[in-house]
Amino acid sequence: MMSRYKTTKRQRRRTVRRRVKIGPTVGMVLAISASLVLGLVSITQSISRETAIYESTELREEKGGVEQEINELKLLEARAKTLDRIAQSEVREELVPIGDDVEYLDSEQAVAGASTEQ
Repeated sequence: MMSRYKTTKRQRRRTVRRRVKIGPTVGMVLAISASLVLGLVSITQSISRETAIYESTELREEKGGVEQEINELKLLEARAKTLDRIAQSEVREELVPIGDDVEYLDSEQAVAGASTEQ
């Protein structure tokens, strides 16, 4: 059977060689779209990087505060141990202040800015 429509080689070549052409408007839209996508990706990466920096800075500050509290607690522990050792020492009663011009406080004396009278 023969085809109803006769096609020539020239017509077949023409259909094979036909290419999709992009006009200036479509090219502009594609370029703008690609730029927007790249901009969005770069902004997203920048935000995630800044968030990571902020979180690490916050954690460093928190770590510094905790380390300072640990040091203060160690100091308080050392002071308490020292006071306990002095209180349990046998020579505690023999401890005297250094120097000749020692002033002993009387519990009935007035404290600066406070009065014991009622």
